[in-house]
Amino acid sequence: AKDDGSGTMDWANKINMKIEAGDIAKIIIGVKSATPDKTELANIFHKSSDVKSTSLKITKGQNPGTYQFFMSIKDGARTGNASVYLNTEDIFVLFTLLEASIPLTLG
Repeated sequence: AKDDGSGTMDWANKINMKIEAGDIAKIIIGVKSATPDKTELANIFHKSSDVKSTSLKITKGQNPGTYQFFMSIKDGARTGNASVYLNTEDIFVLFTLLEASIPLTLG
């Protein structure tokens, strides 16, 4: 989403990040094993070259049952970040899709 708070998507500056089965496991386990005192649930960092890196950080949202997904990219001079907030129902759908993708990811 754009930083102006409008909630509209800035597709020209989207951030792509490839994830593998191990990353999927980190995401699911991190969120499912959340405890009241644990705010950071998953942190994934990929460095694909000397100039390009992407990261995904998942934390608890301010409201119970909400989660913040924060992504960032550094690709040479280009840097960017984006946040998406998900509720419990969104997480359920995301986990269903991620779990279904594991057999495809592993071949």
